Amino acid sequence: MSRILSYGGMILFCANFVYGQSTKELEAELKLLQSQYLDFKVESVLKRDEIDKNMKLIDDQINQLYNSKNIAQQELFVLKDNKENLDAKVAQAKEEAQSFNDRVSDLLSREKMKTKSLLPYLIEPSILQLKAVDEKAKVDVLGAALGYLGYRKFLFDESSTFSVRDSQILNPRNELIKVKELRLGFVHDSYVSDDGKQVGFLINKMTLSGPLFFWRDATGPLEEKLKNFIFEVYNDKEPKAFEVPFDIGGAGDKLPYFLNIDGSSQGGFWQTVKKFFSDGGIPIYPLTFTGLLGLILIMERSVFFWRNRIRINEASLYAIINLASSGETEKAKSLCKEENNLLTRVLERMLEEKTRKGAEEAADEILTKEVPKLEKHLSTISMLAAISPLMGLLGTVVGMITLFNVITLYGSNNPKILAGGISIALVTTQTGLTIALPLIVFQHILTRIKTSIIIRVETLVLRTLNKVYPD
Repeated sequence: MSRILSYGGMILFCANFVYGQSTKELEAELKLLQSQYLDFKVESVLKRDEIDKNMKLIDDQINQLYNSKNIAQQELFVLKDNKENLDAKVAQAKEEAQSFNDRVSDLLSREKMKTKSLLPYLIEPSILQLKAVDEKAKVDVLGAALGYLGYRKFLFDESSTFSVRDSQILNPRNELIKVKELRLGFVHDSYVSDDGKQVGFLINKMTLSGPLFFWRDATGPLEEKLKNFIFEVYNDKEPKAFEVPFDIGGAGDKLPYFLNIDGSSQGGFWQTVKKFFSDGGIPIYPLTFTGLLGLILIMERSVFFWRNRIRINEASLYAIINLASSGETEKAKSLCKEENNLLTRVLERMLEEKTRKGAEEAADEILTKEVPKLEKHLSTISMLAAISPLMGLLGTVVGMITLFNVITLYGSNNPKILAGGISIALVTTQTGLTIALPLIVFQHILTRIKTSIIIRVETLVLRTLNKVYPD
């Protein structure tokens, strides 16, 4: 029994020893774990604060990216609209360019066909000039237009040519002879040989392949009159009026037409202008002034509308509206000053007001000041277009009065005496109508432009009011 008790005591002693050691180790480990837990808790709190800060920064960046995306989408829509408009304009420009090239080709083809009816000495230089115009039209439209105007001036100068010059021709017997050649525009060409023994004139005969030009000998009284006339002009004398052969319709051998010419009339551009004013009489001077004044006013209005056209695009308008809506009024006004046209001047004045009513009154005020500038001179152009035919009719009345006065004094047997009054009547009437028609057309065009500018400005102003002052 005592042995059992001693064994039991030993076991109890060992158990107490082991349990004591385990408890101390567990307490130490527990304290260590508690310390680590506190450190971990502190560290987790710090990291959570850092994570919250990072999350806030990320949220801000996401909001910025979202705003940037919205702005980019708006700009993309604007760019798409602008691209579509630009593509449409490019397509229209290509169609117009092709149409213009077709018209130029057709015009040059017709002009080349017309050269066949010119006098022989004009055919080659005319074809060369038309070829030069055709080549320029492929690379330089303006150069081609100037070249064509030069060609028309060449024909105009030749049509008014009245001269006698030394030349060489093949007579009807195919003999090359030296002659004095008389050229009267496109209607007459004649010659006298230097020895005065051969006299002839040019006629043309219409064939299936076109006009055929050939020389014909002058005979009888016509030969002597034509020879004397040519030598007098060549020697700078003052020849008498004389009727020369004039083949008006390609009659060829059958030549019933004659043209009365005066060797003292040398023609030319300034001579034509002088004759125009002389035939028109006194009424032609106020008519000319009216036409020049109308032209000046049309040019002035055209330049004004070009300089004051609404050049602002949708992107700039959106920018102004967004700046004004966000309270950045000064930046919006600064952008308006950079654009500097009627619309931006109205918007700039509107943005100075704080309420919608004030903005509307400001817009009405600035439009009231600006609209008369758009309408300036348009009524004057309309008035000039209205009085030009009346002034032409006045010239007709003056011409008729002159005509009846001449008939009273000299009778009506001599048509040359009556020609002065008839010329005044016809020239002034034609001039009045010629001035009035373009003035009416351009006055209508300029009025349409003015109206379109006002409508566009009012539309964009209303859009801005709805965006900036929604209440």
